[in-house]
Amino acid sequence: MSRSTITSALWAEGNLDGLIMTMKADDPKWSFVGFDAAGNVNCVVEKQVISDEATVGIYNFKHGCGLRVGR
Repeated sequence: MSRSTITSALWAEGNLDGLIMTMKADDPKWSFVGFDAAGNVNCVVEKQVISDEATVGIYNFKHGCGLRVGR
C-alpha cells in the first residue's frame, strides 16, 4: 500500500492532525518534506532536496495553533 493511500485512510478516520500533499521530485526548485524514523513528517525545507517528496503547495491542518516557525 502506498504512503498516500495510508495517509488518505488515516485522514478520513480522523487519526491525523494535518497533511501535506507531495509529489516525487528531485529538483531543488521545490520545497521538500523530511521524515523521522517512524515515517512522520518532521520538517519542511524550502529549495533544498532532503527527500524525494516535494510539496505541491497544499497544506491542511486540524488546528493552526500548533504551527511553529523553525529555527
